[in-house]
Amino acid sequence: MIALLLGSVFEVSQAELDSALADAGRNRPELEKAISGAGELADQASWLIVNMPHLDRLEITGACLLNHIILANELRAGLPDTIFRDFLLSYRIWDEPCEDWRGPLREAFADCRSPEDIRKNVMRIVKLDTARYFFGPFPSPLSTLRAGRGSRMEQAVLLVAALRARGFPARLARCPSPSSVWVEYYQHGEWRPLYLEKPKALSLVLVQKGFGWVQATPRYLRPATLRLRFSLFGQPDTSFEGFSVQRREAWRWEPLDDLWWPLEDGREPKDGDSWVFQLGPGEYLLTWGRRNARGEPFVRTKELRLRGGEEVSLTLETGIPPEELEPGDIMARALDSLPRITLLDGRALNGIIQYPCVIAFIGDDEGSYRTQKQLEDISGLRVYLIRVGPGEGLRVSPDSLTSSLGSGRLPAVILLDQAGKPSLYVEGFCEGLPLYIKALME
Repeated sequence: MIALLLGSVFEVSQAELDSALADAGRNRPELEKAISGAGELADQASWLIVNMPHLDRLEITGACLLNHIILANELRAGLPDTIFRDFLLSYRIWDEPCEDWRGPLREAFADCRSPEDIRKNVMRIVKLDTARYFFGPFPSPLSTLRAGRGSRMEQAVLLVAALRARGFPARLARCPSPSSVWVEYYQHGEWRPLYLEKPKALSLVLVQKGFGWVQATPRYLRPATLRLRFSLFGQPDTSFEGFSVQRREAWRWEPLDDLWWPLEDGREPKDGDSWVFQLGPGEYLLTWGRRNARGEPFVRTKELRLRGGEEVSLTLETGIPPEELEPGDIMARALDSLPRITLLDGRALNGIIQYPCVIAFIGDDEGSYRTQKQLEDISGLRVYLIRVGPGEGLRVSPDSLTSSLGSGRLPAVILLDQAGKPSLYVEGFCEGLPLYIKALME
């Protein structure tokens, strides 16, 4: 068992560490090597292992992890614990491969005296490559440095790595729409931006925190506050999550898929019965919906313009209105509260027809032996009926029934009592059902 230091920002439970080590599979010895080699810094190694992504646990070497810990601690002096942990010690910046970049980058940028000096040198060494093609994984910081060219994101990842290598806590900052990326560094108790190219507009600002992201939009602009509530036929629908927010970007709508990250102050976007988002000025599209009984989507949209500083509260209906339902959906809604079974064999049928009832086989294109006006009005579909009553036989030809059931085109079986009220809804088609029905008719 590995001893863990409690009460520090690196505190993790033994169960968390055991789970993370097990997740490493055959790479577990490498992670254990880093913990044992870290000595008094073993708690830092444990925190990194617990919080690193799954794929990192599978590929990072003990030597690489240990070097990150040792070199980061050499430059720790005077930094608050959480700033050191999340923005200097953490080796992960974007989707780059695990690499021991601190030593080489410390040497490569040794003559730089300030974060601005490092930014200028990165821009001088790594030329912007705007080619719209991509092969292979995202390059590591050292790969970008050696190549001498890269995208804005590749330049930014190298800049963050170089800053951390020189002892400046740093993190990526980005806006998904319009797409832009820059870097922030921590100095004299505050975060300051380093722009590779200043954003033209902002809608949502995200910054790194350890191995994740947080929303930091209010630090860059005066955002609008959008509060969304959902209702299902007038009742609060607090569990509904089937929606998206998109921003107009030139001629297209860009989805804001990062709205689910927590805010920088620790609050979650879900606030009680509401979703609360802080967004920059602009045009937005809300999209939400449900699927009907057949799995077909019913989608609503709403466009709105947000202005800086305003608060907008909306309650959006999630239920499918009756006028938009297919006839079959109306029937399915009426049957939602009924018991449902799947007929794997016919043993249940004896119990089903012990009382007077009507069995309706409903299909879109079924050639029915007899059409019943009542059920057609209810379902809007052509229906196939077998009426069973006291002392009555089945008013249908056994051969016709068997042929129709055997076609496999029947999506559901509905049992009605003598008053025409549904009493059971059976989904799916059972190959054995025609034989049991035929046996009952003989």
